[in-house]
Parts: sequence; C-alpha cells; structure tokens
Amino acid sequence: MSQTSEIALFEQLAFIRGLTWNVFDRIPVAQHDVMPAGFRNHIRWQLAHVLFVMERFAFQLCGQPFEDHDILAKQYGNGSTPHTWDGSEMSVDQLKSRYSDQIDRVRAALIGKLDEPLLEPYQTANGAKMNTPRELMTYAVFHEGMHLSVIKMYSSLLK
Repeated sequence: MSQTSEIALFEQLAFIRGLTWNVFDRIPVAQHDVMPAGFRNHIRWQLAHVLFVMERFAFQLCGQPFEDHDILAKQYGNGSTPHTWDGSEMSVDQLKSRYSDQIDRVRAALIGKLDEPLLEPYQTANGAKMNTPRELMTYAVFHEGMHLSVIKMYSSLLK
C-alpha cells in the first residue's frame, strides 16, 4: 500500500480519537463513574477500554512491548467491569495523559509496517479475522466509534 493510505489511516485514527475525547470532555464529571441501570460499565470504563484495546492492537499483537497489559486487561478488557476494580484504575487525568499521545505512539510504532503479517492472526469475539496491523487499525476505528456511541448513549441516559 502507499504511504498516502498509511497517512489516511492514521488521520482517521486521530479524527475518531479527537471526536471521542471531545464528547467525553463535555460530559459532566458527575456522570463519568455512574453506571446506567441495566449496564455493567460506565463512561470512564468505556474510555479506558478503548485505550486498552488500541494498546493491545498496536503493540502486543504487533510484537511491540505492552508493559502493563495484565493490569489493564483485568480492569478494561472484554468482560471486565468496574464492580471488580480495586482502586488502582486510571483516573480521568491519567486517561487524558495516555489518550492524548496514544495515536502518535501508535503511528511511530507502525509507520511502514501496516502491511506486515501479525505474529499470529487475530480474531475478535464477533468473528472478524485480522492478519496485519492495517486490518487491526481499521477495526480500531470501528471499535472506537462503537464505544463513542455507547458513551453518548450513557450520557443521555444519565441526564
């Protein structure tokens, strides 16, 4: 693929990240940790889950170091819930710090490598199969958009 398509993909990642953060930043702090009735997570968990999945996709699955994987997987991985948090979860300030530079770190790690094969093919819980970092990053755009929609819905339910 061309360098232009790489740039376009990273621009899409940065765009959805900006949308997600802008929506989150406008939500009253009092809503961040409230679970709407019938749901098992809250807005802060949604944001942290997106951050965790991007780290996993861009680093761990691409053979790059992901130092705090076990801790983040327990707190923000699929099937996790704030009901089991132990007080060591990321604050909003910590999330903001990691969120703000994540796409730049991903770009630096993956530029020129988007079409290389993954160490092992990856399959999502819903059956999507991915073989390259490009496929993971394309799916990451969808994944973040899906959670952005959940964040907006939770905020509406909590008003």
